[in-house]
Amino acid sequence: MEVKYKKYNLLIIISITLLLILFYWGDLALHPNNYVFSSAGDGIKNYYTFIYYLLHDSGTHFSGNNFPYGEHILFTDNHPVIAYLIGMLKNNWAQQNAVGILNSLMIYSPLISVVIIYQILKKYNINQVIAIIAPVFIVFLSPQMDRLGGHYSLSYTWVIPLFWLLLIEFMTSTNKLKNGILLLTMAFTCIFVSFLHFYFVIFAAFIIGGYAGVHLLIDYFSKYNKNYWKYIQLFITLSSTLIIIFAIVKISDNETDRVSYPWGFYSLEPTFKGLFTSDKSILFRITQVFGPQNLQIEWEARSYIGTTALLTLLLFIYYTLFAF
Repeated sequence: MEVKYKKYNLLIIISITLLLILFYWGDLALHPNNYVFSSAGDGIKNYYTFIYYLLHDSGTHFSGNNFPYGEHILFTDNHPVIAYLIGMLKNNWAQQNAVGILNSLMIYSPLISVVIIYQILKKYNINQVIAIIAPVFIVFLSPQMDRLGGHYSLSYTWVIPLFWLLLIEFMTSTNKLKNGILLLTMAFTCIFVSFLHFYFVIFAAFIIGGYAGVHLLIDYFSKYNKNYWKYIQLFITLSSTLIIIFAIVKISDNETDRVSYPWGFYSLEPTFKGLFTSDKSILFRITQVFGPQNLQIEWEARSYIGTTALLTLLLFIYYTLFAF
């Protein structure tokens, strides 16, 4: 049976999210220019590169490090696309409130995330009460929130759900014009978030390419619901977008001897401990009592899927192996 969603549901979700932001962050949410999330490491560096670019640079060149050559803005992790757009204005207020702008974008971004996730749950005809509560929990319990410790541009929890929503809209639409607009939106979103943080281009490739690839195989072995053309369209959109992104980087980058595999790619990868345990979870505390005591998790490796998701996965495996 189709659920009839109330028009004011979205207002409730946004209000709850805003109250949580104000309650949790307190004065930081009201005066974001007076605080920094980190005073050392990547955190303070990312504030510095954002502020320095707004004060001294333009285009894709960043002169604040690697003297006298400078660096490509993309590799400074300073919200490149945001810094570039604000930098074009050459606005004194923006330069003086750079920290506040950055903090506001990060701490208020859950307002966008909950709206997107609510729209996804509506597409799946989820119970109305759950559809109101779940987005808030999904966003604030996301491992991406932990990136506020230093990797600021990776903290945006709306990026992955947005690709999911666009895929749902595209796969359920039969209107050719709408499909074309959705593909263009998908491509633009991919380009935008890639220049927010370049790791997002990998996320986009996995989400769009993985979805199209898996469903192409499913449809190939299925007698019904053949959507080959739609999956091919997704592959074409993804491929052409990736070509555009890498072409922009190649053309705008003056360095000819940049390393292909920067340090940390293989040294700071996720681990099973980081994925299936957390030092703040109930399961972790149990393992500390009954199991080994050396379950320390590096901050770079924290990507905990959550107790609920873990238990659901175990139940799924059990029923798949023994119940059928």
